[in-house]
Amino acid sequence: MSERAYYWSELAELTHETQVMEFGWCSCEDNEGRENPYTDCPTELSKNDKNILQQLLGLLQKRAK
Repeated sequence: MSERAYYWSELAELTHETQVMEFGWCSCEDNEGRENPYTDCPTELSKNDKNILQQLLGLLQKRAK
């Protein structure tokens, strides 16, 4: 964790990635269903999206054989 002081202008330019790198966490990890603070915050996949990804992974694994 960083021990340096930050200007408000620097904090305003944070992204999910830079906040996690700098502070070890992002407020999206505990936002209780509210909108994520940054556009690059990970989103939870729907059940349908997870199924599609599993199918694609299966197809890729078959092609690799």
